[in-house]
Amino acid sequence: MKKCTFVIPYFGSFPNYFPLFLKSCDYNRDYEWLIITNNTDEYNYPNNVRTLYMTFEQFKGRLEQRLGIQVNIQDYHKICDFKPTYGYVFEEELKNSLFWGYCDMDLVFGNLNALITKDMLENYDKLFALGHLVMFKNSHENNRLFMAPLNGEVVYKKVLTSPKTFIFDEPFGIGEGKCIHDIFIANNKRVFSEDFSLNLKIEPANIIQVKFDYYKKNWLTISHRNDICLWKDGRVEVITCSKGHLSETDYLYMHFQSRKMKFDNSLLDTNHIKILGDGFYQLEYSEVTLENFKKIKKTIVSTRYIKIMIEYKVDAILKKLGFRK
Repeated sequence: MKKCTFVIPYFGSFPNYFPLFLKSCDYNRDYEWLIITNNTDEYNYPNNVRTLYMTFEQFKGRLEQRLGIQVNIQDYHKICDFKPTYGYVFEEELKNSLFWGYCDMDLVFGNLNALITKDMLENYDKLFALGHLVMFKNSHENNRLFMAPLNGEVVYKKVLTSPKTFIFDEPFGIGEGKCIHDIFIANNKRVFSEDFSLNLKIEPANIIQVKFDYYKKNWLTISHRNDICLWKDGRVEVITCSKGHLSETDYLYMHFQSRKMKFDNSLLDTNHIKILGDGFYQLEYSEVTLENFKKIKKTIVSTRYIKIMIEYKVDAILKKLGFRK
C-alpha cells in the first residue's frame, strides 16, 4: 500500500521540465501519482506514476456522473475547485493508498519520507493547506467531507456548479470556513497546517520564497538571492552561508508557479541540479563547499518583474472597463 496517491488532471502539453518532475517522483517510491490526461506523448514514466487517459469532456462527464451536478468549467483554472472531490470521484482508483491527495505539476519534489513523518500519517486526517499539495487520510467519511454543510449552507454545490473560480482547495477564496481546510476543522478533523514548501513568489526574477502561516492568515517573504537552491539526490535543499558556516534546509517540494523554466534533458544524467529563477542548470562543482560557495552563480538579470507588473495593470484596466471578468 502506498502512503499517498496524488491525483493530477492535466490536459494539453506538459511543462518542458516534466521529465525532472518524473525523476523526482521516482525518488519517492512510497508515494504514487495518478495523472489524468489526454497527453499521449512518450515519457519515461517511473513505476509509481500512472496515467489515466481521457479527454477533457470525459473528465467533466466523470465529475458530473459521480457528483450528480452539472459541471461548468470554462477555463482550466476552475479545475482547482474540484480538487477536494477527487477522493470521492476517483475512489476506486485510490483504494490501495493510505492517503490520497492533489498536487500541481509545476513542482519538483524533495524527500517526502524525510519530512512527512510516521506521526503525521498516523495522527492527522489532512496534511497541509496550500492547494499545490494536500493529503487526506483515505476514508469513506473524509472522502465525502467536501459535501458537509457549514452554517446550513451546502457550499460545494454553489462552488462546483458556478463557472467562477472560488479557490475551494485552499484558504484564499470565498472566505474563512468555506474552503476544504476549514471544513475539516469545523468537523473536528485533525489537520496539519504548517507549510513545508519552497513556494516561489510569482513576480521577482530571482528566488523569493513565500511561506504561508495558516493561523495568522499571512505570508512571510524570504529572499534566497544569496543562497544556493538545489535538487540533489532526491532532495530539494537550500544552502546558506552565514558567519563562515554552511547550513542546509530541506523542503517538501519546490513550486515554480507561473514561471517558464529553462531545462535540458541532459540534466537527467546528474543528481546535482542547480535551480535559478529562470531555469535548471548543471552545478558548477560536484559539491558545495565553503571555499567555492561564493563562486557559484546564484542570481539572474531579468525584466520579469516589470513585465508581470505591466500585465497586472493592463488586466486591472480591462476588468474595470468590462472587457474581462
